[in-house]
Amino acid sequence: MWISLLLSVGLFVGCDAVTPPDTTSKARAKPSSHYRLIDAFETMVKAVKEGDTAVILKTMESYLMTQADLDALFPPTLASQLWPKYRDVIASDMRKEAVSLVTSRIKAGFDTVDCIRVSTVKPKETTRGDLAMMNAMTRPPKMYTIRLRSKNAELGLRFNGFVYVNGRWRSLFKAYNHLPNQ
Repeated sequence: MWISLLLSVGLFVGCDAVTPPDTTSKARAKPSSHYRLIDAFETMVKAVKEGDTAVILKTMESYLMTQADLDALFPPTLASQLWPKYRDVIASDMRKEAVSLVTSRIKAGFDTVDCIRVSTVKPKETTRGDLAMMNAMTRPPKMYTIRLRSKNAELGLRFNGFVYVNGRWRSLFKAYNHLPNQ
């Protein structure tokens, strides 16, 4: 009897409540985690608030598609049509406009970062451009939109078309404008 009493007291004193596994930290650690997008944009917002606007172009450049990325996402004919438009128009415009646009929005209080999954079953979050891109893809991966907004606003500055492709996060940005029949 004493042994069982000592054992039960020892177990009671020596064991803590079992805590559930930390799945968020585990998910954040994966390169394919959408939390990587949130972290990158929150870091960018913080740096811009501290006066470092060069971080904007550095951040946005890291999400530019390559021809191999488009080839992995779209049928061959469409990928070959999209690549010159993406490279020469979308990437060029992003490089010209990103710093002033993002800086002005962050200075206006757009410092809350949202990462929103878009899909055919989420019509409120999904634009016609998002749907057009997903419908044009061979096998659409999960797609996200990043939104910079002020704390109490629902709308804000959107960056569309974030997908994890070829082991990296990339963005289609406004590639939907260059789809045939758009």
